[in-house]
Amino acid sequence: MENQFNILVVDDEIINLENIRHYLSKQGYSIQIAENGYVAMERIDTNHFDLVVTDLKMEGVNGTQVMAYSKEILPDAEVIITAYGVTSRTSKKIVDLARESGIKMGLHRPITLWPFPVDRISELADRDNVKAFISIEMSVGQMVEDVRLAVNGKKPTYFYGRTGGIIPTPEEVLADYSDHFIPTAADLEEELTSLTAGCWNIWHGGKHYTVDENGWDSRETIAEILRRENADVVMMQETYSSGDFIAAELGYYFATTVDWDYLNQGSNISVLSRYPIKDLYVQNGSPFMNVGVKVAISKTQDMYVMSNWYGIQQFPAVFEFHESRFSESDVVPTLFAGDFNAVPHTDGGDSPASLTMLNAGFTDAFRSLYPDLDAFPGHTHRGGVRIDQLYHKGAGLLNTSTRIVSTWPTGFPSDHYLILSTFDLDYSTPGVSR
Repeated sequence: MENQFNILVVDDEIINLENIRHYLSKQGYSIQIAENGYVAMERIDTNHFDLVVTDLKMEGVNGTQVMAYSKEILPDAEVIITAYGVTSRTSKKIVDLARESGIKMGLHRPITLWPFPVDRISELADRDNVKAFISIEMSVGQMVEDVRLAVNGKKPTYFYGRTGGIIPTPEEVLADYSDHFIPTAADLEEELTSLTAGCWNIWHGGKHYTVDENGWDSRETIAEILRRENADVVMMQETYSSGDFIAAELGYYFATTVDWDYLNQGSNISVLSRYPIKDLYVQNGSPFMNVGVKVAISKTQDMYVMSNWYGIQQFPAVFEFHESRFSESDVVPTLFAGDFNAVPHTDGGDSPASLTMLNAGFTDAFRSLYPDLDAFPGHTHRGGVRIDQLYHKGAGLLNTSTRIVSTWPTGFPSDHYLILSTFDLDYSTPGVSR
């Protein structure tokens, strides 16, 4: 076991250092020591450590700062890997292989996951040269949620993981990156005149149809449908662990919350966008129900895009949380869509959300174009109900087309149908110039 697991011990009390080194060395670990935070950071810069054990209260650089400190490889990176512990060793090799193949990849290696280096990753996300992040883990994806939160929707964030104690090999990760994880950065127009928005509950992360059992994969079909239908922004529900994959297939930006679903599969709701995501908004009590983002759709226009899933009792808190953004809708239009799990009052239902939305100046994209309920029921679920809705608000939005996609030649991947609305745009956002 010796030299297979490297540990750095940091303490400004020498006797503590020696005692810990003596004990861990007897267990077969490779140990280095640092008598203060400055020395620890020097050690981190010149060595690989799988674990850092540190005193928190030290003069100068304290233990919290040491834990948040990470080693960054190749600061010109366009794609940044975040990896912790054993997988960071593999990630160093991935960086080398990527560089050899012409991909400007770099490594950000947190020394600890608590406290997580949110500020540092946020700074990296602000860099113009950084196009995407990949979180590599020996898990089903825990750290990637922290990375997404730190990136705050500014850049696409992808995930690669293996379970069962299996360490991902550099070759397989790089191959997967080459196949799927090449982000397509938006070349923003001066002004956008049309945009197509989608709303879709993809049914438990698109897990119900697989190549082995059905001859096709739900997630790939979801991405294919969105691509063929030319959806620019998508408000997605029951995203679970498939959001990264679908966004990567499309080359889109991806934002979600950090709350895991009831099956522990990943976050429920998300927004996928062809255009850069500037800001992320999550109401503290409803991370499972709502996520909002501000999207830079052109050099002169922003748009709020909000994805929803309800147990209807959470709706009032979410609505109140976003009211200040709703009030900006003439200069920053709002799309507010999702699976409301309730039929709107316009269709004979008793959803309090639909009444509140219309009273606040929003328009139901489908029902406004098709007011005849009998001729155009607009069902969005295979059970024959319209429980999914797409609302919009803003003088600069003109809904020219809304339709329901419920079939696909190779098989439809969800029990909910895709709502697609196309808008003509005629507005600009004051103070925005990119």
